[in-house]
Formats: sequence, C-alpha cells, structure tokens
Amino acid sequence: MKKAMLLIDVDDKFLGKEISLIKFEDGNAICCSKKLEPIPQRINSFQVDANDLFDFGYMYGRNELINELEGDDNE
Repeated sequence: MKKAMLLIDVDDKFLGKEISLIKFEDGNAICCSKKLEPIPQRINSFQVDANDLFDFGYMYGRNELINELEGDDNE
C-alpha cells in the first residue's frame, strides 16, 4: 500500500475538523479519522542560522515544497 496526499482548498472553519469519508468516482470509499491540517508556513531566512548549511538547505527545500503544493497562483 502507498501513501497519498489530498490537497484541497477549504475555509478556515474546517481546519481541525475530522474527515469521516472520502468517496471516489468508481463508488469505492475509504474511512478517514484524520483532522484537516493547513499547509505549513514558509520559513524565512531570519529563522535559520545562515552559517548552518543544513538549516539553510532545510529552509530552502521546505519553502520550495510549499510553493509547489500551493501552485503557481500563490507564489
């Protein structure tokens, strides 16, 4: 079995709420007991030690991933 991520636009009022069912087009469905979580915030360069290449690389990689998840219209 593989893992998958579902990325959807939701109103803030739904964050933290539990999803109970995800239904697919073919009629199959899966039960879900996870709460909706927002995409993490970007890290700015003031939050990392510029001399620490690991921290800087982590910041850059995290921010690039968030950009990709949010799509071109949010960059």
